[in-house]
Amino acid sequence: MIEDKHLACDGWPNCDMEPDLCSYNGHQSQLIGHKDSPDGILPKTKYSETFIKRILELSEADIWEEAKLEWKLVRIDFARKEEGESCLCGKTPICELCRITNSLNGNSTQVGNVCINKFTDLPSNLIFTNIKKVFKDVDKSFNEVTTEYIYEKEWINEWEYDFLIDTERKRKLSNKQYKKRVSINSKILRKFKIERDHVYQGE
Repeated sequence: MIEDKHLACDGWPNCDMEPDLCSYNGHQSQLIGHKDSPDGILPKTKYSETFIKRILELSEADIWEEAKLEWKLVRIDFARKEEGESCLCGKTPICELCRITNSLNGNSTQVGNVCINKFTDLPSNLIFTNIKKVFKDVDKSFNEVTTEYIYEKEWINEWEYDFLIDTERKRKLSNKQYKKRVSINSKILRKFKIERDHVYQGE
């Protein structure tokens, strides 16, 4: 049995926050676009208004449906409640952080995973959910979206990328494959932890 099946990372990415901390519970007045709702609308609140306004200010396009396509996900991170991190919408504290960059003008900003998931097509929620699963059990597989994200960050080589993709849906691994998956996964989780430490130390 692998000894580090449950990796200890000083509470990271464990978080005692509510999972939908940036949910919108304000007074329903006007309506704005929402990618998951059946009719494409969501109650307009001070948080949703602020989020869209701030993103538009940082974008080249002045129409939301065009502006949101300018942004790409460059980093995700977990924060503890006491660190007091905030979303662009104004919600604080939040524990699932996304660093996004505008591909046209280079602007960069921090937003919460819930806002990203509600208003854009960026796959941050798939990555967060998957990482938390693997942190709890290091022999679980990374999904394709997370593996692509990790590969783009150059945390794994091409052979490791192919291995993770090829074995993602395999229900039963050979002993050799199992050990290799745990080894690669452990390396990736350490990379996440190292990146987080560097960010919070200002390096």
